[in-house]
Amino acid sequence: MKAKCGVVYGIGINDFDGRVKVDGKPTKVYDQWKAMLCRCYSNNYQEKEPTYIGCHVCDEWLSFTNFKIWYEDHYRPDYHLDKDILIKGNKIYSASTCEFVPQEINKLFLKRDSKRGNLPIGVTLDKRSNKFISRLRMNGSKCRIGVFNTPKEAFNAYKIFKEEYIKDMAIKYYKTGMISNKIYKAMLIYNVSIDD
Repeated sequence: MKAKCGVVYGIGINDFDGRVKVDGKPTKVYDQWKAMLCRCYSNNYQEKEPTYIGCHVCDEWLSFTNFKIWYEDHYRPDYHLDKDILIKGNKIYSASTCEFVPQEINKLFLKRDSKRGNLPIGVTLDKRSNKFISRLRMNGSKCRIGVFNTPKEAFNAYKIFKEEYIKDMAIKYYKTGMISNKIYKAMLIYNVSIDD
């Protein structure tokens, strides 16, 4: 199926003079481009995932052809497009702010604002004891760090463990060539804040 020049999510321009679907399914690059636009410009998506409110795509990547050129130079199979590691709190998808990273690295930086309510990241309230539990997801499992009297104490314990875990993962993935030097360096200095 040959692409028709058109607008995607009210802002992206499908200007590619070629196939964006094979056997009725979108190509990986087209699917990634549309997913990125969806995260930034779909109100329905942002209602479910409010961390994407305020995100946008750089002018260059609003053109599917331009995104495709970058993608083909950088894509690694089964990797995820990330915009948050190189620049903490980044809201822009662009060639200078994004990299492809393994899913396990991408998950290190996910935030579940809606699940934790007003508590700091890594902290939950045990309603039975009225104490605060600090937890960290490691290797796909929740690891309990400890129980504390205040949310701040629980967060401080979480911060220490999380920053150390991020560094360990950076070393592990960099040694095996699975992440770039830029991602490695950003992970080594990553600072977990109470308002994450």
